[in-house]
Amino acid sequence: MSFPFTKSRGALIPTFTPLWNSATNYSAGNHVYMMGYFWEGNPYSLNMRYSYVSLQDNNQGHDPRMDYPTENTSYVPVWWKLEVSPKSQFEELSQACFERRRAINFGDFYFPTRGCNLYNELTTMQWWCENNFSQFIDHVNGPLRSDKLWFLFFDADNIQAWRQIAGLNVDGFRRSRDWDGIHEPIWLDEGIIQRGDIIGYWIIEDLQKALSSLRWTFKNAGNGVGNNIIATGIVLNDCSASKSEHDLELSSNPWSSEYSTKDYYKVYAFNYLQHLTGGDYLAHWEGERKRGKAKIYLPGEYLSSGDVYCMPEAAGGDFFDIDGLGFTDDGLNLWETFPEQTVPLLTSDRLVETNYIGNTRNNYFNSLGWTCPIPGVRNKSCSFHDSYWLIKWNFTNQNP
Repeated sequence: MSFPFTKSRGALIPTFTPLWNSATNYSAGNHVYMMGYFWEGNPYSLNMRYSYVSLQDNNQGHDPRMDYPTENTSYVPVWWKLEVSPKSQFEELSQACFERRRAINFGDFYFPTRGCNLYNELTTMQWWCENNFSQFIDHVNGPLRSDKLWFLFFDADNIQAWRQIAGLNVDGFRRSRDWDGIHEPIWLDEGIIQRGDIIGYWIIEDLQKALSSLRWTFKNAGNGVGNNIIATGIVLNDCSASKSEHDLELSSNPWSSEYSTKDYYKVYAFNYLQHLTGGDYLAHWEGERKRGKAKIYLPGEYLSSGDVYCMPEAAGGDFFDIDGLGFTDDGLNLWETFPEQTVPLLTSDRLVETNYIGNTRNNYFNSLGWTCPIPGVRNKSCSFHDSYWLIKWNFTNQNP
């Protein structure tokens, strides 16, 4: 989805100048946007006129005209939702900021400082973007770092790189105090808006770009579920009989009761001779399988898809991808992808689960080609103990 009203350079979106004035409103379908701050006359009329004022308060202090309306006020600020306007551009930006805060702090609801003046609202959103962009994964160059050891987040020490990807000026948000509403504004040094600045189309555009670049997040899931099978074959002076005993246990032993775990996957093969006195020996064929699935809860009110990663390693002996899953032990490996939900959006969190991994009784010794006689100690394994979730959000308010 996208911001419903991505305005062109000349659009008359809410704009403030240092002077009082009046003019006609600008409308788009059944959505009405005023160039200034105060509604004049009936706030629910499509034929109203407006006045506009700069962010510079007349008395350099609190100006009640910049508050949200109450039932006793005779004006309505331009971003306020009207009966004829389901959603203003400002509310779209506020909701976009809310969505992203919700994405990185699951359960932490957020809305910019409602009840304050427009200056506080917009500076809050600009500040939030520049102080939280590094909590999002680089969707252009990522998702993984070149060494595969972790996700490629936007670099908090290189804000210019993030601004460039977002399509902003590398020096920051645009600012102006001199614009006639027709020609190119005279730009000030970039940065967070200040009192006396004109609130022009560029502030809306820049915030749309900044927020739209924040679309991928990371989450480490809680415990999933899993269970295991242990198989052993140990026969005196008979290697083949030992292996047959193991193979029978692997094929017939029940999976253990399911338990809460982060040990989602393990295949372990251990084979050696135990020499006894008098020339006797015990042939050890020992192994274990673990299967499991991870789960996570995501905010159900937003569409999302994603990828689940794991970090395989040896659980004893040498690492080897015994089941041929394509795993390596050099960093994050893709475990599974999950699609965007097709069910209606929820008002509560939704549960997302992986499929079981390692849900097989395949004989790992046969996969490795191990047979009798046993040449010495042989020990190979592959396992992982956690899940790492890349969440790709399809926010309600986002540019392509």
